[in-house]
Amino acid sequence: MSPDYTPALESRFFRKVSIDDGCWEWLGGKISRGYGAYYPNKHTVYAHRYMWEALNGPIPAGLFVCHHCDNPSCVRPDHLFLGTHRDNMRDMRSKGHGNTTLTEDDVRLIRQCTDHSWSSCQQLGVQFGVTPENIQFIITGRTWKHILSI
Repeated sequence: MSPDYTPALESRFFRKVSIDDGCWEWLGGKISRGYGAYYPNKHTVYAHRYMWEALNGPIPAGLFVCHHCDNPSCVRPDHLFLGTHRDNMRDMRSKGHGNTTLTEDDVRLIRQCTDHSWSSCQQLGVQFGVTPENIQFIITGRTWKHILSI
């Protein structure tokens, strides 16, 4: 069990979790890429990592806490697994993520989005089969620079 884990922290942690039949969504603050941010004892940890360590103990060096559900804000224990970066990429590819090719028309449609919120990027990512980060990069012009919006 994590040295930071106590029943009082557990109570505080679960006040920030929406539990239902699917993913257990982290409702607290978020860090980059939509991962939940939890602050036990005044230091930041990823919420899904906190959940893993609370139930399973320390995460071995070189391993990551990955999501079967591909939802970075999910903290549901049975949606989490330990793996290497390679394991995580293999899991992603096995679900058809990461292999989607966008067309120039897709990029133009994505750039018409005026709501640049993280949830909108997630929804567009699902629609087009790419990550929310890819959507953000397209909207901000970091990628697909040669395609002009209509």
